[in-house]
Amino acid sequence: MSRAAINLAMAALFLVGGTARAGEVEILVESDEAFVDVPFLVAIDVNSEQAHEAPSFPQLENASAELADTQSSRSSSFTVTINGRPVSRNRTTTRYLYRIVPQKEGPLRIPSVEVEVDGRKEVTRPLLLQVTKSVTTDLLFVELKSARKEVFVGEAVDVTLEVWLVPYAQKDYRMSADNMWGMVDQQASSWGPFQEVIERRQARITYRADRRVGEDKQVRNCIVYEITQRVWAERPGPLNAEDVRIVVNYPLKIGRSNSPLSMFDGPRVLQAQTIVGRVTEPPVMVLPIPMEGRPPYYRGAVGAHTIAASAAPTEARVGDPITLTLVIRGPGRMETLQAPLLASLPDFSSRFQVADDPLPGVVAENQKRFTQSVRALSDEVKEIPPIPFAYFDPHKREFVTVHSAAIPLKIQPAERMSATQIVQSGGASERASEGLTRSVHGIESNYADPALLLGQQGLRPTPALAVVAGGCPLAYAACALLAHRRRRLVSDQALRRRRSARRTAQRAIEQAGGAPDALTDALLGYIADRFDLPAGGLTRQEAIAQLRQAAAPADCVRGIDEVLAECESAQFGGGAATAIGELSARVRAGLDALNRAGV
Repeated sequence: MSRAAINLAMAALFLVGGTARAGEVEILVESDEAFVDVPFLVAIDVNSEQAHEAPSFPQLENASAELADTQSSRSSSFTVTINGRPVSRNRTTTRYLYRIVPQKEGPLRIPSVEVEVDGRKEVTRPLLLQVTKSVTTDLLFVELKSARKEVFVGEAVDVTLEVWLVPYAQKDYRMSADNMWGMVDQQASSWGPFQEVIERRQARITYRADRRVGEDKQVRNCIVYEITQRVWAERPGPLNAEDVRIVVNYPLKIGRSNSPLSMFDGPRVLQAQTIVGRVTEPPVMVLPIPMEGRPPYYRGAVGAHTIAASAAPTEARVGDPITLTLVIRGPGRMETLQAPLLASLPDFSSRFQVADDPLPGVVAENQKRFTQSVRALSDEVKEIPPIPFAYFDPHKREFVTVHSAAIPLKIQPAERMSATQIVQSGGASERASEGLTRSVHGIESNYADPALLLGQQGLRPTPALAVVAGGCPLAYAACALLAHRRRRLVSDQALRRRRSARRTAQRAIEQAGGAPDALTDALLGYIADRFDLPAGGLTRQEAIAQLRQAAAPADCVRGIDEVLAECESAQFGGGAATAIGELSARVRAGLDALNRAGV
């Protein structure tokens, strides 16, 4: 769950919860109704004067619970009288948010939670919620598809998530593909391996129109949203798809609000129901790496790999360290690739002294580099022998061994020194020092008159010296200011987004090539960056509401609304389409207007 969603939930729960007194705890919930597989938030407010630990949430029957966020939300001060004197004290209300996911329909009981506050134990009131099963009623289907039906552990496979949605339609209104995707609750949904794609600034989500026969044998027109991601098979069995769950707030009634403030808004969802879609059949079966024919030096690589070796120096004495570098290339998951265990290779360990600890490696694109120090055991060693590396070929379903090339070495015997040489080496040092003459008078032997020595220490300021003396503090202050701004940019993601919003949007407009959907994403992305909103999920109505809330000029907001409407019209054909060149110019003009208005 994102920080923005958690903050909104906290604000909503505060409106419900009221104010707690010092030393009290209170439990709050978003709604008395919950749905199977749809997460919701429970908040525990702790009002205390002293520091305390987070409450330990009890285990629930037929539901999972985890701490989602902790934040000190409100502070206040009060005065007490001690020994006839008023004493001021502070207390803080800390909110702990827990994410609850019901797993079965029926009553869900949340027992009292015990919290130690200011030296005494407090308990919350128990809660009883009703969990109902969300029915898709043939409006939502979720599937995973792949071109391959079987893969081995350690292989990568491209998997496509398909979300089938029946578009909402009335006789005079039909929801567009973008608006229907906006009904997907991305925070409540669980995306599994597709989470990375969803969180991207411009998530690559394609859609198409298709027809599908539901359980009631009726054929329905659907919008099929597709997300493709490369997934690594990690364990035998069906490819894990249990953590993919799509939650949709499907509209039941569309209309206009009666509020005068929303008279210029478009149609909005007045009533919705929560529906949940899950993957019922895994698309791929993951097979284990066979044991038959597995070499003893196999380290888990899958797919064709190569190994190369280099050494430095190639001329050394017995016992001197030699740095051996191994570079392994292949299509596998390089982060988990293991180096050959040299100590277990008889042909290698009989010639070299080598540690038997696993080697860390450095990954660069499709290769991994390992470095290890080895020492020749005798001067009879003539080379570093070929090092074997085995991988499993999933197409041939057999193990293949490749070798590095042998590296010639010149190993000389270790140098030995007799006891006589060691004793004589000390005498030579002493003889060499006999040529030195020591002065017992210090530096006075160079000057006969001390006044002459002291008279040479005068300081004569010059213009260059003044520039250096005055410029150093200014240069230091400028560098400190730049370093402070750089640290702020690195740590403050919202500030980075605001500052780069216009540049990012202009680049997106240039790359759009006049495509209406890309132009829409560029304009909505600028607004999301300026207000630090979640990327990729902003709708036209939400963007306009955000601009109005920020007190943007009315004509500027109206112009942005019109250009977004034209983009939607050009994309989905619901109205008169604007020429591509003119549409790009309108989007640029809207971006410039927002920038001039300081938005």
